[in-house]
Amino acid sequence: LLNVLPRDIADAHLSGSIHICNLGSWILKPREFMHDLRFFLRNGLNLGRMHSISASYPPPKTLEAAMLTASNLFKIATSEISGEQALDYFNVFLAPFVHGLSRERIKECLRLFILNLNQSLSDEGFPVEASLGLELAVPHFLKEEEAVGSDGKRAGCYGDFEEEVRLVASLLFEVLREDGERKPIFNPSLIVKLRPESLEGRECEELLLQAHQLVVEGGSPYFANLRTEGQKQASYAATGCRFANDWSGDWELDTLRVGSLDCVVINLPRLSYDAQEDQARLFELLNEQLEMAHRALRIKYHNIAQSVRDGMLPFLTQRADGDPYFRLPNSSCLISFTGLNEAVHSICGRPIHDDPESLRLAEEISGHIHRFAQENSEKPYHRVALSTLSGFSAAKRLAELDVERYGWGRVRVQGSKEQPFYTDTTVSPLNANVRWRERFGIEEKFHKMASGGHLAVLQLSDSEQDPREL
Repeated sequence: LLNVLPRDIADAHLSGSIHICNLGSWILKPREFMHDLRFFLRNGLNLGRMHSISASYPPPKTLEAAMLTASNLFKIATSEISGEQALDYFNVFLAPFVHGLSRERIKECLRLFILNLNQSLSDEGFPVEASLGLELAVPHFLKEEEAVGSDGKRAGCYGDFEEEVRLVASLLFEVLREDGERKPIFNPSLIVKLRPESLEGRECEELLLQAHQLVVEGGSPYFANLRTEGQKQASYAATGCRFANDWSGDWELDTLRVGSLDCVVINLPRLSYDAQEDQARLFELLNEQLEMAHRALRIKYHNIAQSVRDGMLPFLTQRADGDPYFRLPNSSCLISFTGLNEAVHSICGRPIHDDPESLRLAEEISGHIHRFAQENSEKPYHRVALSTLSGFSAAKRLAELDVERYGWGRVRVQGSKEQPFYTDTTVSPLNANVRWRERFGIEEKFHKMASGGHLAVLQLSDSEQDPREL
């Protein structure tokens, strides 16, 4: 903090004006990563750059070997990634290995994969945090893509494996439901991708019902709405981190083998306290914090770039045919905020969900940050985006510092006096008495601006739920 970042940024973090996430690994490694399983199905796992005496794995020939490759990929990369790792199109890229196999064999492979993932740790003892993107049908843009099969060889196109794609998804839902009866399974997180083509036909409807049955029985799958134009080729991690083809215009370059380098969180309630209901002053103070956040993220980018040049991330920077695995120039730097609801409540006198003027000001603040991120992105190397995901640690730390600084008479928080925190992840507090359609209508306005990441949460009552109704 003090040796790498300028003094004003360090002071802003320590005092609570901003929150620098993952400070312990800020200059060492990216925070989240979107893997491309095809790279390792085609080339195997090359460990030579990491451990000169370790054996490398050849391209897998069987489904069992492909699943082992996937679980070892998560385990090995954990030492070079500080947070979530995602395998998007998981069942699509595995489909060629499933062709012709019995349901029992496929199911057992998936069960062992999940067991291995929940028991495996990296050499340094870090737990694996994994997301799997599941398709209910082969996306249109993948149908003609060359499929990687046994021994890294071509196996037709992914459009040839529609049945296998649905079968893997169905059996994965079954495994999580059956094994979750004994003990809840939270790793890996499943992201069910909802596209126009995945909402057609009886087979897709049955898969959707299975996913919602998993919800009813205590699982927690995520659902990604990819039905609108800008979403068709977007990829998500379970944290809500998002990548879309909005940087180079190529969906592969922009969404796979890229990472979220890290995030700086702006303390919006503090700006509202200091602005004292003066909205012009609020935006002046916001610009100061945004400028510091941007400088901190540039420092991280340059440190990671230097680590790549120095060979400090040997697994992520391995090459195949001269092509580096980690696409650093296409990776994102995120600016987020916490306490948007409390900030506008402090200025307008009412929370976001309860007043049109509060909602207007909240949109104006988010739009300002979104435009700042766009204007300070520098193609082709510095991809900056707004995220609405601050994380509970930031929301809690900044609220506690503000209570200490301003006292309970001025500070608006969620929680209790013993455990105060600001609204994070969602725009409206989860305990607000708002109908879910209205809540999602509010969240939608901000998701459109938060191209770097967003999540909407639908809390279910304790009463028994009907999966068809869900």
